Amino acid sequence: MENQDGFKELLANDTVIYAVLKKLHITKAHNDYDDLVSEGRLLYLKAYTTNQYTGKRRFNYFFTKIYWGLLDYLRKQQRNHDDHFNC
Repeated sequence: MENQDGFKELLANDTVIYAVLKKLHITKAHNDYDDLVSEGRLLYLKAYTTNQYTGKRRFNYFFTKIYWGLLDYLRKQQRNHDDHFNC
């Protein structure tokens, strides 16, 4: 039930995901934009299950979790890209 509530909340207000993408300078022109939005949504749901904050602290918590998660995702993509060309 908790994941279902998180999913409903995400669908109602996914502003935090787009705020993170903006901070990372990811635009719709980026090749992986749709993948990053989807990854951000998964990170949101993961953060929802461990969240204990309300108000502005809640937004900051989600922002931080999604920001670092997407940075890890981008680093992994870059590493895979670099490994592909170094072979």
